[in-house]
Amino acid sequence: MVLKPSKSILAITFCWLCLTMAAQNSWQAKVINKDTELPIEAATLIIENTSLVAYSDTLGLVHFDTIPTIAQNAIISTLGYYRKKVKLIFSDTIQLIKLENYEEELEEVIVVSTRNINEQDNQATRIEVITDEEIEERMTDKPADISHIFKEQPGIQIQRTSATGGTMNVRLQGLRG
Repeated sequence: MVLKPSKSILAITFCWLCLTMAAQNSWQAKVINKDTELPIEAATLIIENTSLVAYSDTLGLVHFDTIPTIAQNAIISTLGYYRKKVKLIFSDTIQLIKLENYEEELEEVIVVSTRNINEQDNQATRIEVITDEEIEERMTDKPADISHIFKEQPGIQIQRTSATGGTMNVRLQGLRG
């Protein structure tokens, strides 16, 4: 049987679509803390050589439905943890990914107040001290989110500007900008 050019193009396109659809994989993973084995929420997972990105939920779970067969690795990152590259294992089971947290010690910050006469518009009107104990207590609630430390402080507004990069704007009462 001889196919006409339009029918042969249609047949080739249909075969190509069938092969492309069959070349898709699904993948599930659970992202947890290596030390505590607690789930890590909002970890960013990027599938290499694709534009596929997903974020872990409150249980640390993430799911991709259509990963091309060419994809072999995923990169996982979140604030407060080392970035990790894992090989994708396509199966019905959930792949467990353990992230190791890192502690970066910040330099000491000293705030000094004077009784010099300045215009009120040119100075902050409020000074609050956050002790080591308060910082440690608040960091146990959300260790990867430093904004959690400042959210209850009067005169400080913190606004997340990037969900994936973790960047934030900090506004202090009495300062312009």
